[in-house]
Amino acid sequence: MGGARPLPFGLTMKRKYESAQTKRLNWQKIEPVKLREASVWTMANEQKFSDEALMSEIASVFATKAPKTARSDGPVAEKKRQKENKILDAKKAQNLSIFLGRIKVPYQSVRKQILQCSPELESSFVIGLLNQLPDAEQISMFKELKDEYNDLVEAEKFCVVVSDMHRVHMRLETIKFQREFEEIVDRSIKPDIVSVTEASRKISKSKSFRLFLELVLFIGNVMNAGGRNQQSFGFDIEYLPKLRDSKTADNSMTMLHFIAQLVETDPRYEEIRGFDKDLYAADRARRVAQDDLNKSINNLTKEVKNLEKNVEQVSKLANKDPDDKFDETMNEFLITATEQHKLCLDLKATLDQEYDNLADYLCFNTKKTPIEAFFSMMNQFREDYAAAVRENQMRKEEEEKKSRREMAKVAAEQAKIKKKEKLQSCASKTQIIDDESENVIDDMLKALQSGEGNKLRGDKRRRRKPR
Repeated sequence: MGGARPLPFGLTMKRKYESAQTKRLNWQKIEPVKLREASVWTMANEQKFSDEALMSEIASVFATKAPKTARSDGPVAEKKRQKENKILDAKKAQNLSIFLGRIKVPYQSVRKQILQCSPELESSFVIGLLNQLPDAEQISMFKELKDEYNDLVEAEKFCVVVSDMHRVHMRLETIKFQREFEEIVDRSIKPDIVSVTEASRKISKSKSFRLFLELVLFIGNVMNAGGRNQQSFGFDIEYLPKLRDSKTADNSMTMLHFIAQLVETDPRYEEIRGFDKDLYAADRARRVAQDDLNKSINNLTKEVKNLEKNVEQVSKLANKDPDDKFDETMNEFLITATEQHKLCLDLKATLDQEYDNLADYLCFNTKKTPIEAFFSMMNQFREDYAAAVRENQMRKEEEEKKSRREMAKVAAEQAKIKKKEKLQSCASKTQIIDDESENVIDDMLKALQSGEGNKLRGDKRRRRKPR
């Protein structure tokens, strides 16, 4: 009865290594029950990296040491007095009057442009007017002041002019939406969706990144042997940036530097090399806030529905103003907006599916990890890895310079020794010659002192022939 629960998807238990006297990689271990069939961890075969030489190097480089502390990483202008207002409060009338004073266009012309949805109406003017215009209830009250038009302040004169216009706020809001539509859709929503979708696909389809994760899993299981995280099937993807926090025994490099050195220099890991290029799309995707994107999509849906309702409503007006071209102009826009809205919804559905697939692949929870959080983490890891590669290269170059300096120093010392030996040899030869000269002189002096010198001279005289 009982027994261990069988592993899913035909998985077998991970190899159990001998207890390692090394530092630990404190990742969040992924349990088999949380795996998905399409997960990288389900397909992982990190044993391909099993190598005694590598394991020995890991044991040496990351040997246990006493734990170290973690690295630390203007004045308000005085209000002008206004004439007495009929309906608007003083501040509202003042702000609207200032705004209208900037456009220098007759009020009747502005009214006509709004009715015709004229291209001459700039987006900034429409937005400003919406901000300054009184609400619909106050606007309707100005219909009663037509006979007092000449006695009104400028702000209230304008309100009288637009008071008989059918739903002036709705018209302005629709014109604003039309003016901003391209910016919203083509320069915000669609680029954001495309960037996240592309980044999700790049990561989930990257063979080199999959192999990199397997290598990290292998190293971690070797180092975690005998600990709570031994025989891990996978690890929380959020652990990747923390590879830079695990240091070697001599604190000369981090685990990230160690792995980067293996990947970038060892021919055995050539297939992994360049995996960071597949993470580059994360740089753009990290700038997409998931809540903001969802809000933009929802607002777009709401605006398109309102547009459709407003066009239909205006087209059914019984006594339309002769200048009213709202339904004609906006009906064309409605066709375009509806098509683009559907396209955005389709693209967003694709994004959601791709991001869900990525979450299944790497075993993370999309509800706890929004788009911007995940891709920010991946981009940070990509930048850290690139920095580790550069630092390894700089370290190598510095070591080569140091080696050349030491070799030059040794060569200089050897040359100095040879020169000294040569000088000593020359001095020795000179001393021998001096010694020989002194010996000859000494022999001659001794001969003279013993009388042999006189005998020799006498012999020479006797041998001399007579003249």
